[in-house]
Amino acid sequence: MSSSSDESCGNSLTENEVAQEGLKKGKKMTYIINFGKYSGKLIGNVKRGYLNWCLERIEDGEFKFMSEEEKTELEEAIEKELEIRDRSHITF
Repeated sequence: MSSSSDESCGNSLTENEVAQEGLKKGKKMTYIINFGKYSGKLIGNVKRGYLNWCLERIEDGEFKFMSEEEKTELEEAIEKELEIRDRSHITF
């Protein structure tokens, strides 16, 4: 018998473990925020306002702690997430 929640079995997975399991099963790669108040969170669990704030900071050149490659990866992940939300009419 399977449970719909890993927590009910005492097997609480971290968001990183959830993302890695998704990759193993051939699901799309999920970006994990690695800074700020949402550090360690899947991008899909981050509020739209914070994602927009991140895009603005990237465009303004304020994320000096990240390499250009990291900034590009983050920017693409945010844009993709916002596009998915817009198509799905998700307001979160």
